[in-house]
Amino acid sequence: MIELDPFVGDTELHFEPRGTYYRIDLKTRGKYKNALYNFLLQNQYSLENEIGEPINYGSQMKRLKIDLEIFEDYEYEKWGKKEFKILIPHIEKIISAYKSYLEKVIN
Repeated sequence: MIELDPFVGDTELHFEPRGTYYRIDLKTRGKYKNALYNFLLQNQYSLENEIGEPINYGSQMKRLKIDLEIFEDYEYEKWGKKEFKILIPHIEKIISAYKSYLEKVIN
């Protein structure tokens, strides 16, 4: 969980292997989740540019979904160091971008 000013509320990052891709979700929670979600939605194109991946905005659950299709042969059960070396830079870039945009909400 990324901790922010109480005014903004909670956010959660979820890392989830799926059938043919790897999903990263940012879920907004708390009293101001709609405002936070709307801010991120209004900045969709610049955020996608910074991340380098398209974002699917799930309005019902107020979350941002990124489906990484970065592996040629996706078999999560057989993952090793090679796959994590591919995944880690993507996760680091996404976390950095989210943190930057969430800090803009606070400021």
